[in-house]
Amino acid sequence: MENSSHSESLILFDESIKRRPKDQYMARTFGMNFIDYFPHREKGITLFHLKQYQQAQNELLTSIQYKPTDKAKHFLNKTRNMNVIVKTSILDYCGPSINGCQLALCINLTLKPILIIKKSII
Repeated sequence: MENSSHSESLILFDESIKRRPKDQYMARTFGMNFIDYFPHREKGITLFHLKQYQQAQNELLTSIQYKPTDKAKHFLNKTRNMNVIVKTSILDYCGPSINGCQLALCINLTLKPILIIKKSII
């Protein structure tokens, strides 16, 4: 899905959550029709695809509090892993210094190493 589709989905998930806030199995829709209804989980997955990992984690935790599912747990683990990668993306090590610049290694979200040169303040 493209980002515009994801953004539209978030609006629809928010409307669904306002009308029926609990994630649940066998939610009655009409008459004798039932569906598995997990708007918090699906919103969390959508936020994950939009790389909004902290918000995704919050929605997935909400979903798990209502009804734990393997899918919610799976994406919760993925968001936690991405949060770790984002927080530790710049590795602090004392690399060589060339002409007063310190070299550092950075890992972007595609997990490709990038060399960053920082100007020393000392």
